[in-house]
Amino acid sequence: MATAFAQHESRINATIIARLANALAIINGAEVPGILRGPYQAALGGFAESTAPTFLCSTADVEPFFPYSSLPRVTGASQGTQISINGIAYSVTEIHPDGTGLTALILEKA
Repeated sequence: MATAFAQHESRINATIIARLANALAIINGAEVPGILRGPYQAALGGFAESTAPTFLCSTADVEPFFPYSSLPRVTGASQGTQISINGIAYSVTEIHPDGTGLTALILEKA
C-alpha cells in the first residue's frame, strides 16, 4: 500500500503533467501526455555542444509492464523504442527516471 506521501506525490505529478503537457506521445500504441523540450541549439559559434530533445512524462506511463504489479501500466519504453510526438518519429536513446514519479526520455529523430 502506498504511503500518504507517495499518494500526495502521485497527485502532484499528475497535476504537473495535466497542466504543463505540451505534447502527446504515441508509445507502443498508447497516448502518453508529457512535456517536450526541444534540443538546445549550439552556442558560442558552435563551440558548445547541443543536447537532444527530451520528453518528460509520468514514470507509470513508460516503465515496463510487470505482471505481478497491481498498478496498471499504459505502456513500456526502453532504449530503442520508437515513439511519435506531434507527428514526428523519434527513437528513445536513454531513460532517466527521477525517483519522484517522473521520467525523462532522451530522444533522437528516427
